[in-house]
Amino acid sequence: MTTRFQPKSIPGGRLTPSNLTSTTLTNSTLSPSSPSTSVSGSLESDQAYLDRIKARDIISEAFLQVTRIKSDDPIDFLYEYFESQCQTKPYEKALTRLRLADPKHPSFESLLVELYSNFNILNDDILLLKGDLYNKLLENLCNNQIWSGCKDHRTALLSLVSLRPNDAVSFNVFKYGIQAILLAKG
Repeated sequence: MTTRFQPKSIPGGRLTPSNLTSTTLTNSTLSPSSPSTSVSGSLESDQAYLDRIKARDIISEAFLQVTRIKSDDPIDFLYEYFESQCQTKPYEKALTRLRLADPKHPSFESLLVELYSNFNILNDDILLLKGDLYNKLLENLCNNQIWSGCKDHRTALLSLVSLRPNDAVSFNVFKYGIQAILLAKG
């Protein structure tokens, strides 16, 4: 298999993707055919590893989100996007992902379904999403610095979409409450 990186003599000995002749570089991750060891200890090519972890799908989804949102600072957006993917607690993950979301985009409802289901994955015996956590999520979305409305508008909107602390939160309540907050943020 030929690699697309060809060795080239560069003055000063600087290592670049096109100059992989340095003796200090072994087992390069830049070449698709170089072997690496996996957790099980068997040899696996870099390409096989990337295919196994579905890296192409992960990166494609991240870039798709950048094009959907059209952020002024795409690097910062990608940082926050991948940070939200690493969150393990449903509340933090939901809050971070919702701050990045565009409620007018067609994929927004699928995001809400995913986030709502994350609250119920951890323990089927106990409903994780109750009124108190839902209200906290809405308040934190309102307190984001992007909010354009005045404090009275935020308070009025929160009073309309908030629930009692022990109320169960159905998907429709979750969906319309979050949409109301994000659309009002404008």
